[in-house]
Amino acid sequence: SLLAFLSPLFTMTLLLCVNGTGIWNAEGKNLKRYYESENANKYEEYRECTSPLIPMIGYSSIPLPIKRLFLFEWERYEYKPKNTKAA
Repeated sequence: SLLAFLSPLFTMTLLLCVNGTGIWNAEGKNLKRYYESENANKYEEYRECTSPLIPMIGYSSIPLPIKRLFLFEWERYEYKPKNTKAA
């Protein structure tokens, strides 16, 4: 019974925290197709209202620090457009 509890935690730790896994290296790179398309505004609305892991109503009213801490809305997975202009 303890093993049944620890197994998903172990798997989650491997996927989220071990270098070399797909999720660790993701860093929001594949989100360009959503944020730089003609439907970018719709996708931003969707992301604001939808939890990435835990389905819930009222997600948009939860403060960002709570989302980051408890709901897996981590900054490392956000899309960060590359600045094409030289500073």
